[in-house]
Amino acid sequence: MYSKDNERTSIGFHSNQDRNRYEKSRGKRARMIFALSIVLVAAAVGIWVYSSGVFLDEPDMLLVTSGDKMVIWRPLKDIADGTIPVEGPLGTTIVEVSQGRVRVLSSPCPEHICMNTGWISKTGQLIVCMPNRIVVRLVKKPS
Repeated sequence: MYSKDNERTSIGFHSNQDRNRYEKSRGKRARMIFALSIVLVAAAVGIWVYSSGVFLDEPDMLLVTSGDKMVIWRPLKDIADGTIPVEGPLGTTIVEVSQGRVRVLSSPCPEHICMNTGWISKTGQLIVCMPNRIVVRLVKKPS
């Protein structure tokens, strides 16, 4: 004789109450995982937006240093579009200014990380060429 009670016992549930508890806990677990996923995605988007510089001020000054020497300290708006050669221990690094943006166009360093940084245009952003000891910064003018 076959009954539903035998079926429940054979798959691990002794009663409907056990089955209901299992289904409720499984539903809670799924909701918790979903909520945690939403929180993690929101945090990742927030970090990405903040690090992209969207909320940073427009820069006032361009500061370029070579080793311990200040090479350029001028308002960015007063610098004409074009290139600026900056001498370092390895040779000349070419800094390009265009439409309020700055980048390292060429450098004698071996890895070219400074060139791969690309354009910077927001206060606080910087480009560093460690081998040639060149630092390009966009900063606020001190009050």
